Amino acid sequence: MKKQILTAFALAATLTLAGCSSSKKETEAPAPETQAPAAQSEAAAETQAAVAETEAAAAVIETEAEAAVVETEAEAAVVETEAEAVVVETEAEAVVVETEAEAVVVETEAEAAVVETEAETVETEEEIIYIDALGDETEDDYWETEDDYDYWETESEYDFYFDEAETETEAEMIPRPDYEESDYLTIDDDAYKNLTIQVPAARKVTEEEIDADITDSFYYLEDYDDLIIKKTEGTVQVGDTVNIDYVGTKDGEAFEGGTAEGYDLEIGSGSFIPGFEDGLIGKEIGSTLDLNLTFPEDYGVEDLNGADVVFTVTLNYVVELPEITDEIAEKLSEGEYKTVDEYRESIRAELQTNYDDEYKETVSNALLNKLLETYPVSEYPQANVDYNVD
Repeated sequence: MKKQILTAFALAATLTLAGCSSSKKETEAPAPETQAPAAQSEAAAETQAAVAETEAAAAVIETEAEAAVVETEAEAAVVETEAEAVVVETEAEAVVVETEAEAVVVETEAEAAVVETEAETVETEEEIIYIDALGDETEDDYWETEDDYDYWETESEYDFYFDEAETETEAEMIPRPDYEESDYLTIDDDAYKNLTIQVPAARKVTEEEIDADITDSFYYLEDYDDLIIKKTEGTVQVGDTVNIDYVGTKDGEAFEGGTAEGYDLEIGSGSFIPGFEDGLIGKEIGSTLDLNLTFPEDYGVEDLNGADVVFTVTLNYVVELPEITDEIAEKLSEGEYKTVDEYRESIRAELQTNYDDEYKETVSNALLNKLLETYPVSEYPQANVDYNVD
């Protein structure tokens, strides 16, 4: 392109010069031969000047064209950069939206987990579990919730109690069959009016029972350890409550549920397997001893039924309770009673109410049994028999 522009300018300049030369020839007289070289030199100089001017103009045009190209490319780059920025911003917004969506999902799942956990907690608190630690099952054993007491000797023992509870619940949901009592039992005389029964008299609360109840109440105090007296000298006697550490081993290995620290054991209570409490009687407080014992054959734990074990026991101290003062009585009753006498009388009344209720139930059962003797039932509704069997 550059060469074409230069050629055009050169041709135009030549034509111009040729025109000028022709005009002079027509109006002026021919110059002498001596002046011809000078004219030729002047014409060449003018031609070169015209060519230089043309080349300069061409360079300017080329420079402006290149500048336009550069500017166009720069604008294109700006447009492309802005487009890329829009893309990046759009992608960033998409990431933000996706992140917020994921956050909502996570939050929703977290809330669902909380609701599920709370539901499980409520269900756990409502389930009642029977607990029997190292001793045999007796009527004096207590009930706790699974959340409060997580010790189970075996999984099968856990399943036993819960399977039984579920079965009873299902049975209660099945409607009990109806029947007409008169179809199976007829009372057509007045013999029921003169029934005589014999039952033990209602029990009366003793001072020893009140003392025992107060002793039990001490264990629930937050400052129990600060109130009790810890006897560290002498020997262990029947009736003492001794604080012990123990480790039970079978074939040299500690077994599950056989280890505890700081356990308060009442000697003579029968809380542990036979031989355990008897083995501590007469032993020096502060000493450590081994008890070679055997679990009962029907203990209820497969690995321990009839097993020979060794209990290593440390006698920490014997617990002695302080004399009950008005201040302690108020603390034991959680502020309900201000004096020792008021507190003891409240215990007496509560225990006596329990004994009176027990007596009424005994009388009621005795009367029902007497009625069955007086009016025997020879046949029972089969539907109800099947219901109870199921």
